[in-house]
Amino acid sequence: MKDRTRARQLAAEFNRKGDPTGWFETLYQEGEAGKSVIPWANLCPNSRLLDFWNAHPLPTAGKTALTIGCGLGDDAEQLAARHMVPCFRFCL
Repeated sequence: MKDRTRARQLAAEFNRKGDPTGWFETLYQEGEAGKSVIPWANLCPNSRLLDFWNAHPLPTAGKTALTIGCGLGDDAEQLAARHMVPCFRFCL
């Protein structure tokens, strides 16, 4: 598991300010600049998702799908590659 120290620091800081979700953008900006690690960013599709598809091959063209906690969108890209229509990322 990747180190979540910085993410936890930011979450606590923004929570004290009354902005419990504001830390995500700061963490992503720090990650892009190489100053921090985004602990949930694996930079590849979830292996369990791939295992499921391999075990249950079904037609997917034109189907819709939702990925909860999509991180940087690796699963959404996999859904699109299988001709599915990934849903949007929603942040409060």
